[in-house]
Amino acid sequence: MKKCPICAEEIQDEAIKCRFCGEHIGQSSDENAALSEFLKKELTSLDKSIANTGVFYTNKGMLDEAIGSFTSVIGTDPNNVNAYYGRGFAYYKKRSFDLATADYRKVIEIDPNCSKAYLIRGMLHTLHGGDFDQGMADLNQAIKLNPNDAHAYYSRGLAYKKKGDFGQTIIDFNQALEIDSNFVDAYYDRGGAHINQKNYDQGISDWNMALEIDPNYGKAYHDRGVFYFFEERYDECWKDMHKAEALGIKIKPEFLNNLKKKSRREL
Repeated sequence: MKKCPICAEEIQDEAIKCRFCGEHIGQSSDENAALSEFLKKELTSLDKSIANTGVFYTNKGMLDEAIGSFTSVIGTDPNNVNAYYGRGFAYYKKRSFDLATADYRKVIEIDPNCSKAYLIRGMLHTLHGGDFDQGMADLNQAIKLNPNDAHAYYSRGLAYKKKGDFGQTIIDFNQALEIDSNFVDAYYDRGGAHINQKNYDQGISDWNMALEIDPNYGKAYHDRGVFYFFEERYDECWKDMHKAEALGIKIKPEFLNNLKKKSRREL
């Protein structure tokens, strides 16, 4: 057993979420952010001659205008993959996940070999409360169509993580890192998976590697600091929490209060 660093209640050693206060233990990441970041990058690759206005509005956060622009393109060209792709992202940003999923379904209808459409639809299903089994099938198809896509393995790893299958999570993150050895998110999330499997040395090693690749990766400082808290390595915990906070990571006041009590220091 261990104590939740937020509410101090006794929880199982392997717990990743406190059953008393509902807070996630350790990892500060939101898996849903993975899809958002991926789509942002993909948006820049759209055919600007077709979707320039919609991309502009999306980047400015003018989502209704972006949807209108992409819809106008679709009205004149019903098979325009770029327009469906862009509108799907705008719907996603509005948290209209069903509409976003429908647009990526349309992309697949137009281009059945579009691996990225399967990848995105799979992430929508697995990370946003859709049909989980369909989402896994989509992620498998994305990998089948493009077995060298590190993000597809990473995304499937996130899905397995959400399911609680950390062994398979680690296998997929391993594959993602074999394809892209500088995939910082994969190191970070694999570190969390190792910690949950009680592979503590491997977990810390992965977080260290994430920070070596990106010294400004605040979430890794945060989670490593939480691990140090459980290990009663309070000076190291303070150091990581200060660094995480300086990088914009919000530290729970309850956690800081517990850290102050345990470490018998204020800063």
